Amino acid sequence: ITFISILVLIYNHFCFCSDLSKHLVQNYSDVEELMEAGNINRTTAATGMNDVSSRSHAIFTINFTQAKFDAEMPCETVSKIHLVDLAGSERADATGATGVRLKEGGNINKSLVTLGNVISALADLSQDATNPLAKKKQVFVPYRDSVLTWLLKDSLGGNSKTIMIAIRLTRYVFYNTNVIHRELFIIALLDSPTALSMEEKLQQNEARVQELTKEWTNKWNETQNILKEQTLALRKEGIGVVLDSELPHLIGIDDDLLSTGIILYHLKEGQTYVGREDAATEQDIVLHGLDLESEHCVFENLSGTVNLIPLNGAQCSVNGIQITEATQLNQGAVILLGRTNMFRFNHPKEAAKLREKRKSGLLSSFSLSMTDLSKSLYSKQKLIEEMEEKQKSDKAELERMQQEVESQRKETEIVQLEIRKQEESLKRRSFHIESRLKDLLAEKEKFEEERLREHQEIEFQKTKQQEEIFARVKEELQRLQELNNNEKVEKMQIFRELEKLKKEKDEQCIKLELEKKRLEEQEREQVMQVAHLEGQLREKQVMIQLLKRGDVQRVEEEKRELEEIRESLLRVKEARSEGDEDSEELEKAQHNFVDFKRKQLEQLTILEKDLFQQRDHLEKEVADEHETLDRLKYAHKERLNLLKKDDENVVDATLMVEEFDKIKPAEYRLQYKERQLQYLMHNHLPALLEEKQRATEVLDRGLLGLDNTLYQVEKEMEEKEEQLVQYRVSTNQLQQLQETFEFTANIARQEEKVRKKEKEILESREKQQREALEQAVAKLERRHSALQRSSTIDVEIEEQKQKLAILNSSCSEQAGLQASLEAEQKDNEMLHNGTVQRKLKYERMICRSLGANSDDLKDPIKISIPRYVLCGQGKDEHYEFEIKITVLDETWTVFRRYSRFREMHKTLKLKYPELATLEFPPKKLFGNKDERVIAERRSHLEKYLRNFFCMMLKSPSSPLHIDKVGPTLSKHTICEFSPFFKKGVFDYSSHGTS
Repeated sequence: ITFISILVLIYNHFCFCSDLSKHLVQNYSDVEELMEAGNINRTTAATGMNDVSSRSHAIFTINFTQAKFDAEMPCETVSKIHLVDLAGSERADATGATGVRLKEGGNINKSLVTLGNVISALADLSQDATNPLAKKKQVFVPYRDSVLTWLLKDSLGGNSKTIMIAIRLTRYVFYNTNVIHRELFIIALLDSPTALSMEEKLQQNEARVQELTKEWTNKWNETQNILKEQTLALRKEGIGVVLDSELPHLIGIDDDLLSTGIILYHLKEGQTYVGREDAATEQDIVLHGLDLESEHCVFENLSGTVNLIPLNGAQCSVNGIQITEATQLNQGAVILLGRTNMFRFNHPKEAAKLREKRKSGLLSSFSLSMTDLSKSLYSKQKLIEEMEEKQKSDKAELERMQQEVESQRKETEIVQLEIRKQEESLKRRSFHIESRLKDLLAEKEKFEEERLREHQEIEFQKTKQQEEIFARVKEELQRLQELNNNEKVEKMQIFRELEKLKKEKDEQCIKLELEKKRLEEQEREQVMQVAHLEGQLREKQVMIQLLKRGDVQRVEEEKRELEEIRESLLRVKEARSEGDEDSEELEKAQHNFVDFKRKQLEQLTILEKDLFQQRDHLEKEVADEHETLDRLKYAHKERLNLLKKDDENVVDATLMVEEFDKIKPAEYRLQYKERQLQYLMHNHLPALLEEKQRATEVLDRGLLGLDNTLYQVEKEMEEKEEQLVQYRVSTNQLQQLQETFEFTANIARQEEKVRKKEKEILESREKQQREALEQAVAKLERRHSALQRSSTIDVEIEEQKQKLAILNSSCSEQAGLQASLEAEQKDNEMLHNGTVQRKLKYERMICRSLGANSDDLKDPIKISIPRYVLCGQGKDEHYEFEIKITVLDETWTVFRRYSRFREMHKTLKLKYPELATLEFPPKKLFGNKDERVIAERRSHLEKYLRNFFCMMLKSPSSPLHIDKVGPTLSKHTICEFSPFFKKGVFDYSSHGTS
């Protein structure tokens, strides 16, 4: 039962409750259990007149449903019983209620007053109905004035019976006897004030007519299409309807009384296969029934001749004769496939021929010869003789069966005689048992008298001993009080020392935490500085890597070749200025320049291919880094959402930090790759393409003049010189950055060593403080143990308390001593409990080791699913599995449905990825309520839970790891690990809804 707030809604003359709990019951014990649970949940409070006063009315509703057959049609009869417990009316001055209690009392009184008004109004209506001569008056029944009367409206008057039990308010019962109850049917609701108006009914009927018209139009169009496609003709013959077909066909003969349709299967030209849905190949006619094979038979239609061919020894009968091979079918043949599928075979063409033969046969029968008639008569006589012989054999069989029935009747009489003898024997035994019971009751009464007499003697002896004990207890009490006072002083001193130690420990912990935070901040700043320098160094390395050492050598060689060509051109130019022009040397220099440009173009083409490959590789790496970063961010976001939605799932903080730390390096790598790709796309590759284009233009222009060639050579030399200067500058910057990075990294390493040393000093200081605290606590424990050994005050006070409990309570002095002793005992228990709690607290602080038996930890968790139960009803019907968990010496049981298993697996799989390797029983779309499927799922879930705990006990990241929990493993540890194993409010029986 789920206890939640129920909202009562009133809408359109109807009153209903939302989220009302409904349960299927099988017997009275189930009803009684639900009533007890409801009474426990009922709101009660103390008032001035009653310690336990009901603060609300209670309604317990039982619905009965009876299924039966009326005129061979199934029907149901539904009835409802309201069991109502009314809270008593209250007067505010008598109860002294204020605030919420006063408001509750007002609501109770309002409901009771409204109930009285409703009963009075119903009584008036009943009296007017019984007196037809009286003047009719309008009586209003105020159901709406309170929620109670709204909910009980169908149980007050009308088609209901009301039984009321009242202790004081007899007026309700008196008026209730005047209410006349009438049996109403569903048709009578048309005249009730809550029925729909006639205008609304008319609108509904018109809408229904339109809907039916549209539906029958669609059906008629579909029927016309079927008649056209299947070559069928529909005609009327008398008061009947005839469906004609030109093709051979089968008509289903169904023995189901509720079947109202006619099934017709056409046998197309060729082969028509008959079988079940689960056949390997698609079947033309799909049937169901007993002894029906997946591929049962084949109807073969060849030029108007139809043969039935059984497949694989399938059960097929034609006109009551079992067939095993191909058989030709004739008009009107009755075919049985399996045991339950019967058809009649119709052949329209063959039927037409038979009708023609029948007509000709009537004309020719008058021309038969006497010989033919005598042969016919002889055959009839032979048939009569065979029938007489069969009748004789049937009579003999009937006589034999009558004899068997007679013998069985005699055996029945003998059995009945034995039964009567056994009944008489049972009666005799019952009489003997009753007489024996009377004797035992008499002995019991005698024993009770003796026990009462002995009890009186014992009481007299106790009273005599009380006086002797009283004097001794008084002296002993004085001695114990003195000892108790001394012990209080000693304990208070111990408590003050413990508090002082605790305060010192807290102060030291705060100082250590502040020191750790300072070191962590210094480390974080140093790491950020190193990361910044490392980023600058990577950017320079990107630029230098793109300009490789081989490229620098290529540029230097090209520069040397250009200088040689330039010197040749200058010599030609000087010779020309002197008037001695050497055309061969000029042509040679020009050809050398063209060959140089051609060679340069080839090298640039190869370098361009390399750069494009490098660009594609960088783009792929950037895409991969993007995907990795998005996956890490999505996983981090999902974990944060899970933390916000489900507060019970405690997410490991270290795991969150590790995920965040993985995101930062991924972002750095992505930025590094993007900068490298950007430099390649915007700087290096465009420069290469531009240089390649210039070389192509020079080659396309061919041989140039002296001045143009000299100009191109000098321009090329300037560009090569600029490239070499840029490379030297980048190399120098890279070297400086690398030196700065190495210097900073060395400083960071030195500081890391210093921080490690400081951490070691802090840890050693913390260890010394913990050892000092352990020694102080041990010293206090020894003092406390010595104090307990020197004084046995707790045991002695308990003994004196038991002695005082025997004394007579009528003695005032003895009662005073008893109260004094109990007060002393309470003070002593409070002091003792405080000492024990502080002792346990400090024992946990110093991590006291527990000595556990290794044999107990071999298999610490045992889990099983012994059974499953069906819960809920209707749409909420589901199966719940009983899970029995045993942890060392603790055992408890919870009930969980399959969806809870799946939620636990998904949640824990995010926290512990190793659980993804476990095989979890999959969700099934069909058969979730099948008994066989549920039994199979039970075994799979039990296997999953065992493997789950086995993995969690061995996983280093699991809080259930055997090295972490050790002998402290308990029920509380399992419930803290996952709320799935926590026993809820409704897990104490199989009626829960978890």
